[in-house]
Amino acid sequence: MSTVIYKNARINGELTDFEVTDGKFSKIGKSDKEGTDLGGREVFPGLIDIHCHGCLGKDAYYGFDKLSEMSVFMAQNGVTTWYPTIGAIPQDKFEKALEENYEGLPGANIPGYHLEGPYVAEKLPGAGVTGNIYKPSNRSIPHLEKVKLMNVAAEVDGILDFIKAHKDIKFAIGHTGADYETTMKAIEAGADSLTHIFNVMPVFHHREPGPIGAAIDGDMFVQLICDGIHVHKSVAKAVYRIFGKDRVILISDAVCGLGLPDGEYTMHAGHKRIKEGRAIKDEHGRLAGGASTLYEDVLKAIEFGIPREDAFRMASTTPAKYMGLNKGEIKVGFDADFIVVDGDDTLVCSYVLGERYDK
Repeated sequence: MSTVIYKNARINGELTDFEVTDGKFSKIGKSDKEGTDLGGREVFPGLIDIHCHGCLGKDAYYGFDKLSEMSVFMAQNGVTTWYPTIGAIPQDKFEKALEENYEGLPGANIPGYHLEGPYVAEKLPGAGVTGNIYKPSNRSIPHLEKVKLMNVAAEVDGILDFIKAHKDIKFAIGHTGADYETTMKAIEAGADSLTHIFNVMPVFHHREPGPIGAAIDGDMFVQLICDGIHVHKSVAKAVYRIFGKDRVILISDAVCGLGLPDGEYTMHAGHKRIKEGRAIKDEHGRLAGGASTLYEDVLKAIEFGIPREDAFRMASTTPAKYMGLNKGEIKVGFDADFIVVDGDDTLVCSYVLGERYDK
Protein backbone atom coordinates (compact mmCIF):
# COMPACT_ATOMS: atom_id res chain seq x y z
CA MET A 1 0.00 0.00 0.00
CA SER A 2 1.44 3.35 -1.09
CA THR A 3 0.61 6.62 0.69
CA VAL A 4 1.56 10.15 -0.40
CA ILE A 5 1.06 13.18 1.86
CA TYR A 6 0.26 16.65 0.53
CA LYS A 7 0.89 19.65 2.75
CA ASN A 8 -0.42 23.21 2.86
CA ALA A 9 -3.36 22.80 0.51
CA ARG A 10 -6.24 25.24 0.60
CA ILE A 11 -9.47 23.23 0.42
CA ASN A 12 -12.80 25.04 0.73
CA GLY A 13 -10.92 28.06 2.06
CA GLU A 14 -9.12 26.13 4.80
CA LEU A 15 -5.38 25.48 4.86
CA THR A 16 -4.92 21.78 5.54
CA ASP A 17 -3.09 18.58 4.54
CA PHE A 18 -4.36 15.39 2.96
CA GLU A 19 -3.20 11.90 2.17
CA VAL A 20 -3.65 9.73 -0.91
CA THR A 21 -3.37 5.97 -0.59
CA ASP A 22 -3.43 3.76 -3.68
CA GLY A 23 -5.13 6.42 -5.74
CA LYS A 24 -7.80 7.41 -3.23
CA PHE A 25 -8.12 10.16 -0.65
CA SER A 26 -7.36 8.42 2.65
CA LYS A 27 -7.16 11.35 5.10
CA ILE A 28 -8.08 15.03 5.09
CA GLY A 29 -6.57 17.07 7.91
CA LYS A 30 -3.35 18.35 9.42
CA SER A 31 -0.49 15.89 9.55
CA ASP A 32 2.83 15.92 11.42
CA LYS A 33 4.46 13.91 8.64
CA GLU A 34 6.50 15.38 5.82
CA GLY A 35 5.09 15.46 2.33
CA THR A 36 4.69 17.36 -0.92
CA ASP A 37 4.25 21.06 -0.11
CA LEU A 38 1.53 22.68 -2.26
CA GLY A 39 2.49 26.13 -0.98
CA GLY A 40 -0.95 27.22 0.16
CA ARG A 41 -2.43 26.85 -3.32
CA GLU A 42 -6.06 25.92 -3.78
CA VAL A 43 -7.04 22.35 -4.51
CA PHE A 44 -10.25 21.52 -6.35
CA PRO A 45 -11.65 18.20 -7.54
CA GLY A 46 -10.40 17.30 -11.02
CA LEU A 47 -12.59 18.46 -13.87
CA ILE A 48 -14.85 15.99 -15.69
CA ASP A 49 -15.68 16.66 -19.34
CA ILE A 50 -18.61 14.48 -20.38
CA HIS A 51 -18.80 16.06 -23.85
CA CYS A 52 -15.49 16.36 -25.72
CA HIS A 53 -14.78 15.13 -29.26
CA GLY A 54 -11.02 15.49 -29.32
CA CYS A 55 -7.97 17.76 -29.47
CA LEU A 56 -4.56 18.20 -31.09
CA GLY A 57 -5.97 17.46 -34.54
CA LYS A 58 -7.42 14.12 -33.45
CA ASP A 59 -10.97 12.84 -32.97
CA ALA A 60 -12.17 10.40 -30.35
CA TYR A 61 -12.65 7.63 -32.93
CA TYR A 62 -9.06 7.74 -34.25
CA GLY A 63 -7.81 4.78 -32.20
CA PHE A 64 -6.04 3.68 -29.04
CA ASP A 65 -2.74 5.51 -29.56
CA LYS A 66 -4.53 8.77 -30.31
CA LEU A 67 -6.78 8.38 -27.24
CA SER A 68 -3.63 8.06 -25.18
CA GLU A 69 -2.19 11.32 -26.51
CA MET A 70 -5.50 13.11 -26.04
CA SER A 71 -5.95 11.82 -22.49
CA VAL A 72 -2.54 13.18 -21.47
CA PHE A 73 -3.43 16.56 -22.99
CA MET A 74 -6.68 16.54 -21.00
CA ALA A 75 -4.85 15.83 -17.75
CA GLN A 76 -2.31 18.56 -18.46
CA ASN A 77 -5.21 20.99 -18.85
CA GLY A 78 -7.15 20.18 -15.71
CA VAL A 79 -9.49 17.45 -16.97
CA THR A 80 -8.95 14.28 -14.97
CA THR A 81 -11.87 12.35 -16.48
CA TRP A 82 -13.39 12.60 -19.94
CA TYR A 83 -15.87 10.78 -22.13
CA PRO A 84 -14.56 10.65 -25.71
CA THR A 85 -17.51 11.88 -27.74
CA ILE A 86 -18.33 10.45 -31.15
CA GLY A 87 -20.75 12.21 -33.46
CA ALA A 88 -22.35 11.09 -36.73
CA ILE A 89 -19.59 9.23 -38.56
CA PRO A 90 -19.66 6.41 -41.15
CA GLN A 91 -20.70 3.01 -39.82
CA ASP A 92 -17.34 1.33 -40.43
CA LYS A 93 -15.49 4.01 -38.42
CA PHE A 94 -18.17 3.81 -35.74
CA GLU A 95 -17.68 0.09 -35.23
CA LYS A 96 -13.90 0.34 -35.25
CA ALA A 97 -13.91 3.15 -32.69
CA LEU A 98 -16.08 1.26 -30.22
CA GLU A 99 -13.85 -1.81 -30.50
CA GLU A 100 -10.97 0.11 -28.91
CA ASN A 101 -9.90 -0.77 -25.38
CA TYR A 102 -9.35 2.48 -23.49
CA GLU A 103 -8.40 0.89 -20.17
CA GLY A 104 -4.93 1.50 -18.76
CA LEU A 105 -4.21 4.64 -20.75
CA PRO A 106 -2.09 7.41 -19.20
CA GLY A 107 -3.66 10.78 -18.49
CA ALA A 108 -7.31 11.47 -17.80
CA ASN A 109 -9.61 8.60 -16.91
CA ILE A 110 -11.99 7.28 -19.59
CA PRO A 111 -15.03 5.57 -18.01
CA GLY A 112 -16.67 5.08 -21.42
CA TYR A 113 -17.85 6.75 -24.59
CA HIS A 114 -20.42 9.46 -25.25
CA LEU A 115 -22.33 9.08 -28.53
CA GLU A 116 -23.74 12.30 -29.98
CA GLY A 117 -25.83 10.39 -32.50
CA PRO A 118 -26.64 8.57 -34.71
CA TYR A 119 -30.27 8.72 -33.45
CA VAL A 120 -30.77 12.46 -33.88
CA ALA A 121 -33.06 14.63 -36.04
CA GLU A 122 -32.04 14.52 -39.70
CA LYS A 123 -32.86 18.21 -40.11
CA LEU A 124 -30.79 19.18 -37.07
CA PRO A 125 -27.50 17.30 -37.30
CA GLY A 126 -25.44 20.35 -36.34
CA ALA A 127 -22.06 19.75 -37.91
CA GLY A 128 -22.87 16.06 -38.31
CA VAL A 129 -23.30 14.29 -41.62
CA THR A 130 -26.95 13.63 -42.45
CA GLY A 131 -26.14 10.38 -44.25
CA ASN A 132 -24.84 8.93 -40.98
CA ILE A 133 -28.08 9.60 -39.07
CA TYR A 134 -30.65 6.83 -38.72
CA LYS A 135 -33.33 5.28 -36.49
CA PRO A 136 -32.95 2.47 -33.94
CA SER A 137 -35.08 0.19 -36.11
CA ASN A 138 -32.89 0.75 -39.17
CA ARG A 139 -29.47 0.05 -37.72
CA SER A 140 -28.14 -1.08 -34.36
CA ILE A 141 -25.04 0.22 -32.59
CA PRO A 142 -22.20 -2.22 -31.81
CA HIS A 143 -20.40 -2.46 -28.46
CA LEU A 144 -23.03 -0.51 -26.53
CA GLU A 145 -21.51 -1.80 -23.29
CA LYS A 146 -18.79 0.83 -23.75
CA VAL A 147 -21.31 3.66 -24.17
CA LYS A 148 -22.14 5.47 -20.92
CA LEU A 149 -23.88 8.58 -22.30
CA MET A 150 -25.88 9.01 -25.48
CA ASN A 151 -27.47 12.02 -27.14
CA VAL A 152 -30.75 11.30 -28.92
CA ALA A 153 -33.60 13.32 -30.41
CA ALA A 154 -36.86 12.78 -28.55
CA GLU A 155 -38.92 12.70 -31.76
CA VAL A 156 -37.01 9.91 -33.55
CA ASP A 157 -39.19 6.86 -34.24
CA GLY A 158 -38.51 4.10 -31.74
CA ILE A 159 -36.34 6.21 -29.43
CA LEU A 160 -38.59 5.91 -26.38
CA ASP A 161 -38.40 2.11 -26.50
CA PHE A 162 -34.65 2.33 -27.07
CA ILE A 163 -34.21 4.50 -23.97
CA LYS A 164 -36.34 2.15 -21.87
CA ALA A 165 -34.35 -0.87 -23.08
CA HIS A 166 -30.95 0.55 -22.05
CA LYS A 167 -31.16 1.52 -18.40
CA ASP A 168 -27.36 1.34 -18.05
CA ILE A 169 -26.88 4.30 -20.41
CA LYS A 170 -27.49 7.94 -19.52
CA PHE A 171 -29.59 9.66 -22.18
CA ALA A 172 -29.44 13.32 -23.13
CA ILE A 173 -31.84 15.08 -25.48
CA GLY A 174 -30.25 17.21 -28.19
CA HIS A 175 -29.97 17.86 -31.92
CA THR A 176 -33.73 17.80 -31.72
CA GLY A 177 -36.78 19.64 -32.98
CA ALA A 178 -39.02 18.11 -30.33
CA ASP A 179 -41.73 20.11 -28.64
CA TYR A 180 -42.43 20.22 -24.90
CA GLU A 181 -44.80 17.24 -24.86
CA THR A 182 -42.52 14.99 -26.89
CA THR A 183 -39.55 15.83 -24.69
CA MET A 184 -41.58 15.10 -21.56
CA LYS A 185 -42.29 11.61 -22.95
CA ALA A 186 -38.54 11.07 -23.38
CA ILE A 187 -37.99 12.21 -19.79
CA GLU A 188 -40.63 9.73 -18.62
CA ALA A 189 -38.82 7.03 -20.60
CA GLY A 190 -35.54 7.81 -18.79
CA ALA A 191 -33.74 10.72 -20.48
CA ASP A 192 -32.38 13.04 -17.81
CA SER A 193 -30.24 15.77 -19.39
CA LEU A 194 -30.11 18.22 -22.29
CA THR A 195 -27.16 18.27 -24.65
CA HIS A 196 -25.55 21.76 -24.97
CA ILE A 197 -28.66 23.66 -23.90
CA PHE A 198 -29.92 26.27 -26.41
CA ASN A 199 -27.72 24.88 -29.20
CA VAL A 200 -29.41 22.85 -31.97
CA MET A 201 -32.84 22.73 -30.33
CA PRO A 202 -36.02 24.85 -30.40
CA VAL A 203 -35.88 28.19 -28.65
CA PHE A 204 -37.47 28.66 -25.23
CA HIS A 205 -40.67 30.46 -26.28
CA HIS A 206 -43.24 31.69 -23.78
CA ARG A 207 -46.04 29.68 -25.44
CA GLU A 208 -43.90 26.88 -26.89
CA PRO A 209 -41.36 26.06 -24.16
CA GLY A 210 -39.89 23.09 -26.05
CA PRO A 211 -37.11 20.91 -24.62
CA ILE A 212 -35.83 23.67 -22.32
CA GLY A 213 -39.23 24.08 -20.68
CA ALA A 214 -39.47 20.30 -20.35
CA ALA A 215 -36.01 20.23 -18.75
CA ILE A 216 -37.20 22.74 -16.14
CA ASP A 217 -40.36 20.80 -15.35
CA GLY A 218 -38.65 17.42 -15.59
CA ASP A 219 -35.77 18.32 -13.24
CA MET A 220 -33.22 17.47 -15.90
CA PHE A 221 -29.51 18.15 -15.81
CA VAL A 222 -28.32 20.49 -18.56
CA GLN A 223 -25.00 20.61 -20.38
CA LEU A 224 -23.76 24.16 -20.94
CA ILE A 225 -20.96 25.26 -23.27
CA CYS A 226 -19.71 28.27 -21.34
CA ASP A 227 -17.13 29.61 -23.78
CA GLY A 228 -18.83 32.94 -24.47
CA ILE A 229 -19.45 31.91 -28.08
CA HIS A 230 -22.08 29.17 -28.08
CA VAL A 231 -24.22 30.90 -25.45
CA HIS A 232 -24.31 34.61 -24.52
CA LYS A 233 -23.14 35.40 -21.01
CA SER A 234 -26.60 36.61 -19.93
CA VAL A 235 -28.09 33.30 -21.07
CA ALA A 236 -25.35 31.33 -19.30
CA LYS A 237 -26.19 33.18 -16.08
CA ALA A 238 -29.90 32.53 -16.63
CA VAL A 239 -29.21 28.81 -17.03
CA TYR A 240 -27.27 28.85 -13.78
CA ARG A 241 -30.03 30.69 -11.94
CA ILE A 242 -32.79 28.42 -13.27
CA PHE A 243 -31.10 25.03 -12.90
CA GLY A 244 -28.53 25.71 -10.18
CA LYS A 245 -25.05 24.40 -9.44
CA ASP A 246 -26.29 20.85 -8.88
CA ARG A 247 -27.98 20.47 -12.30
CA VAL A 248 -25.77 22.51 -14.64
CA ILE A 249 -22.88 20.56 -16.15
CA LEU A 250 -20.20 22.63 -17.85
CA ILE A 251 -18.87 20.98 -21.01
CA SER A 252 -16.29 21.97 -23.59
CA ASP A 253 -17.82 20.30 -26.68
CA ALA A 254 -14.25 20.66 -27.93
CA VAL A 255 -13.33 19.12 -31.25
CA CYS A 256 -9.95 18.19 -32.63
CA GLY A 257 -8.99 21.81 -33.31
CA LEU A 258 -8.47 22.28 -29.57
CA GLY A 259 -4.76 22.85 -28.94
CA LEU A 260 -4.01 23.82 -32.57
CA PRO A 261 -3.18 27.25 -34.02
CA ASP A 262 -5.90 29.14 -35.90
CA GLY A 263 -6.37 27.95 -39.47
CA GLU A 264 -8.19 25.52 -41.74
CA TYR A 265 -8.08 21.79 -40.99
CA THR A 266 -9.60 18.54 -42.14
CA MET A 267 -11.55 17.21 -39.19
CA HIS A 268 -14.53 15.09 -38.22
CA ALA A 269 -14.75 12.31 -40.79
CA GLY A 270 -12.86 14.23 -43.46
CA HIS A 271 -14.77 17.50 -43.39
CA LYS A 272 -13.21 20.96 -43.51
CA ARG A 273 -13.16 22.93 -40.27
CA ILE A 274 -11.89 26.44 -39.57
CA LYS A 275 -10.48 27.36 -36.17
CA GLU A 276 -10.90 30.98 -35.15
CA GLY A 277 -9.82 31.54 -31.57
CA ARG A 278 -12.11 29.53 -29.30
CA ALA A 279 -14.57 28.73 -32.12
CA ILE A 280 -14.61 25.94 -34.68
CA LYS A 281 -16.71 26.57 -37.79
CA ASP A 282 -17.60 24.52 -40.85
CA GLU A 283 -17.18 25.70 -44.43
CA HIS A 284 -20.56 27.44 -44.22
CA GLY A 285 -19.58 29.49 -41.17
CA ARG A 286 -21.71 27.49 -38.73
CA LEU A 287 -20.40 26.65 -35.28
CA ALA A 288 -19.07 23.11 -35.31
CA GLY A 289 -17.71 22.71 -31.80
CA GLY A 290 -15.49 24.42 -29.29
CA ALA A 291 -11.78 25.10 -29.03
CA SER A 292 -11.61 25.86 -25.31
CA THR A 293 -10.55 23.50 -22.57
CA LEU A 294 -13.08 22.84 -19.85
CA TYR A 295 -10.82 24.73 -17.44
CA GLU A 296 -10.99 27.80 -19.70
CA ASP A 297 -14.79 27.48 -19.72
CA VAL A 298 -14.81 27.44 -15.92
CA LEU A 299 -12.83 30.68 -15.92
CA LYS A 300 -15.27 32.15 -18.44
CA ALA A 301 -18.19 31.23 -16.17
CA ILE A 302 -16.46 33.05 -13.31
CA GLU A 303 -15.88 36.05 -15.60
CA PHE A 304 -19.61 36.05 -16.38
CA GLY A 305 -20.41 36.42 -12.68
CA ILE A 306 -21.14 32.83 -11.68
CA PRO A 307 -19.73 32.23 -8.17
CA ARG A 308 -16.25 30.75 -8.37
CA GLU A 309 -16.90 27.72 -6.17
CA ASP A 310 -20.04 26.92 -8.15
CA ALA A 311 -18.24 27.23 -11.49
CA PHE A 312 -15.65 24.65 -10.42
CA ARG A 313 -18.41 22.46 -8.94
CA MET A 314 -20.38 22.42 -12.20
CA ALA A 315 -17.30 21.04 -13.97
CA SER A 316 -16.45 18.39 -11.37
CA THR A 317 -18.89 17.44 -8.61
CA THR A 318 -22.05 17.83 -10.67
CA PRO A 319 -20.95 15.73 -13.69
CA ALA A 320 -19.52 13.12 -11.30
CA LYS A 321 -22.86 12.77 -9.56
CA TYR A 322 -24.71 12.71 -12.87
CA MET A 323 -22.54 9.92 -14.26
CA GLY A 324 -22.39 8.01 -10.97
CA LEU A 325 -18.62 8.32 -10.50
CA ASN A 326 -16.63 8.01 -7.30
CA LYS A 327 -15.00 11.32 -8.18
CA GLY A 328 -15.66 15.04 -8.01
CA GLU A 329 -15.13 15.53 -4.28
CA ILE A 330 -12.13 15.79 -2.01
CA LYS A 331 -13.30 13.34 0.61
CA VAL A 332 -11.96 10.15 2.13
CA GLY A 333 -12.73 7.19 -0.11
CA PHE A 334 -13.09 9.19 -3.32
CA ASP A 335 -10.68 8.80 -6.23
CA ALA A 336 -7.70 11.14 -5.83
CA ASP A 337 -8.36 13.23 -8.93
CA PHE A 338 -7.61 16.87 -8.17
CA ILE A 339 -6.16 20.08 -9.57
CA VAL A 340 -3.85 22.64 -8.00
CA VAL A 341 -4.62 26.29 -8.74
CA ASP A 342 -2.66 29.50 -8.06
CA GLY A 343 -4.31 32.55 -6.51
CA ASP A 344 -4.80 34.15 -9.93
CA ASP A 345 -6.64 31.01 -11.14
CA THR A 346 -3.66 29.77 -13.11
CA LEU A 347 -3.72 25.98 -13.36
CA VAL A 348 -0.50 24.59 -11.86
CA CYS A 349 -0.97 20.85 -12.28
CA SER A 350 -3.43 17.97 -12.14
CA TYR A 351 -3.38 14.66 -10.33
CA VAL A 352 -5.13 11.60 -11.74
CA LEU A 353 -5.49 8.88 -9.11
CA GLY A 354 -2.53 10.57 -7.43
CA GLU A 355 -0.31 10.77 -10.53
CA ARG A 356 0.87 14.28 -11.41
CA TYR A 357 0.48 15.99 -14.80
CA ASP A 358 1.95 19.49 -15.21
CA LYS A 359 0.31 22.23 -17.26
